[in-house]
Amino acid sequence: MKIELQPLKEALNKYTEREFEHEQEDFNKNCIVPLAYTTKGDNEEFEIQVNFNVSRNRIEHELSGLNIFYVEYLQYQNIEHASFDIVDASFEEMVSPFFVDIDELVKEDSKGISRVIIQHDILE
Repeated sequence: MKIELQPLKEALNKYTEREFEHEQEDFNKNCIVPLAYTTKGDNEEFEIQVNFNVSRNRIEHELSGLNIFYVEYLQYQNIEHASFDIVDASFEEMVSPFFVDIDELVKEDSKGISRVIIQHDILE
């Protein structure tokens, strides 16, 4: 089964041009495409990396601090649906997790609370 990537390529180009003023590098169905990266916390010790996993058709948020590692996946049914969400997303929307409050995670991390959390959701 061939995956049609053109809608995703167009959406990613629009997103990266708007947010980073450059086009997305070319990719294929086996790529993990970086969408956003930032840090939080008083000393920027909490990292947020957001990728689009093309082969799994999902957005992947990875948030890591000194004590917490949090991952969430937003699974799409098809490339067109993912493209629709990506094309108009802002950088702030990209780095905001869907299921948790980032400020709460930063507080927990600074208190030394160790956790690994994985969330997964499927969009119909």
